[in-house]
Amino acid sequence: MKASCYLFIILGLMLHLALSSGSGSTTEGTQTCRKEVQSSCTSKTKACARLGRANICQAFKNDCQRRISNCNSKGLSIFYRKVSANLCKNMPYDKKLPCGSGSNALSGSSGATSNNNNNGSQIRPGGIKAIKESG
Repeated sequence: MKASCYLFIILGLMLHLALSSGSGSTTEGTQTCRKEVQSSCTSKTKACARLGRANICQAFKNDCQRRISNCNSKGLSIFYRKVSANLCKNMPYDKKLPCGSGSNALSGSSGATSNNNNNGSQIRPGGIKAIKESG
């Protein structure tokens, strides 16, 4: 009984040491990544990036900031892919918004308005079509 108790204590200590030493290497990797980007990056123009595969974009002051954002300090796999600058048009820097929303997202306007078709029906926001009956 005592032997199994000692075994669990030793295993617990080993696990604790393994996890605590791993966090230091993540921080070192992040610092190395940032230094590499800072030493090699010379971008001066605004950059637009999409967050992973989501329809969330963020405007950066330059592509160097985007690349530094990919040097994540928490070891998570957050990745900003460079996309067309049109998707971040009129977006403030360092704010995550739906791609292509620009100033519409900031003003509260969804951009969805009713459209009239030639036959008198209306397409309402959400894709619902209201048909005007004659009678």
